Amino acid sequence: MDSLRSTDASGVAVADHLAISRFQSGDASAFDDLVRRHWQRANRFACRLTKDEDEAADVVADTFYRVFTALGSFRQESCFSTWLYRIELNSFLDLRKSKHHRLTIRFDELSGGRTGQHARQIADPSESAHDLVVRRQRIAAIEKAMNHMPASQREAFMMFQADAMSYEEIAKVQEIPVGTIKSRLSRARLHVRKTMYLQRIGKVELL
Repeated sequence: MDSLRSTDASGVAVADHLAISRFQSGDASAFDDLVRRHWQRANRFACRLTKDEDEAADVVADTFYRVFTALGSFRQESCFSTWLYRIELNSFLDLRKSKHHRLTIRFDELSGGRTGQHARQIADPSESAHDLVVRRQRIAAIEKAMNHMPASQREAFMMFQADAMSYEEIAKVQEIPVGTIKSRLSRARLHVRKTMYLQRIGKVELL
């Protein structure tokens, strides 16, 4: 049994190394391979740290966001999973330090209401032209991220953010476990944050 576990761990390490090398060579899809391979383990660790499933989901989303932004410079001098745990622990500690540590992106707050009618939003007279441009770019980035989500994630994200439905309500509508909804929403948050980051550094074209 121990030898089998060692073989599995070795296989994961090799797969991680290849994925990181692909990512650093410009293949952004390699990041998704890492997420799929390590998401559940990271979530279990976050649950042990936080003792709260909602906060754990925020920690995991923030952790993989940090991984995404730093992966290009990761030298692979240590095992990826070790590096991931270190980032996750720092994320947890940073979030606990903040009074407003929840990272849930309120779609209605960013887009001007629960209806999703962005074009009808009344401009704040005190808002500068620069602020208006930045806000519109942020909204466009969120919309672009949503357009590239799997349908299951996009539906859950819209129900939670735009319609203010609870996890339990979404699970009932979609007829799936609450845990699955939480996982989908956490992945959706990560996808939105990743897209907004890429847009900010000029690697996402807003159509």
